[in-house]
Amino acid sequence: MSLNYDAWLEQPHQDKCKAADDYDNACELYNETDSYWEGLDEFLKDNPGLDEDAWRNSSDYESSVESYWERLNEPPPPPEDFEYRERW
Repeated sequence: MSLNYDAWLEQPHQDKCKAADDYDNACELYNETDSYWEGLDEFLKDNPGLDEDAWRNSSDYESSVESYWERLNEPPPPPEDFEYRERW
């Protein structure tokens, strides 16, 4: 099934919006963790005179959110009684 012209043209914008929403959700979840406060404390200690807004605009914060989001989206480990099949 092919997309009509409008849907094809709109898809990149929709993908960008979804990615922005996913990142915003990850930020909200990350901001409620102990890792957030530990990272903030370390950032403020290394950068005296800066505040929490500077931390949220830093590349350190962005990479912390991205790694947190990746950990959340990891598939669960297989159960211990999972039978592996060998290829011949």
